[in-house]
Amino acid sequence: MDNKKLEELNQIRQSDTLTVGIDREKLKFSDGEKAPSRLSLPLGVEEHWCLVLMNFLILVPLIGWLAPILFWMNAKSISAKINRQGKYILNWYISGILYFIVFNICMRFNMNANMNFIREYTMTAEGYDVNLYPMYFEKFFESPSIAIGGILIIIGCIMFALSILFPIIGGIKGWNKHTWKYPLSIPFLK
Repeated sequence: MDNKKLEELNQIRQSDTLTVGIDREKLKFSDGEKAPSRLSLPLGVEEHWCLVLMNFLILVPLIGWLAPILFWMNAKSISAKINRQGKYILNWYISGILYFIVFNICMRFNMNANMNFIREYTMTAEGYDVNLYPMYFEKFFESPSIAIGGILIIIGCIMFALSILFPIIGGIKGWNKHTWKYPLSIPFLK
């Protein structure tokens, strides 16, 4: 190597020109300027914060179902994790709607069965007979529709609890920079 070049490099090293330039750039960013980011995520948040918000915002009334979809739509092309988590959340939404429809259909059939049971055991030729009510209550609990209704109510309560628990678990997983597939969700989007 040329002696002249070695002397120039030695002078730069001794004069701390290089470290002064680096320190100057560090000061720029510490004075309020934000370091340039490789990803431009919604609201300028980091990837794991986006995962956390997508899951926890489900719990916010009224806008909770819309906010994760908006986050996903804005950032799905930027981050594979956000794209994956957005699909998991959307699958959970669609599955939840289907479960709700099936639950309501089952409850309506069960309510109709109960109403038919009431009409059958309390109706006489002249109308409702008050004296038949004690017999009605004895027979009422023998009806299979009551057991089915009780089971449906328990299933509905469990699904409600899971709809609160799953976003919390997903938010914690997002904080740890992981995606989480919601259990019981049907994979419509892959």
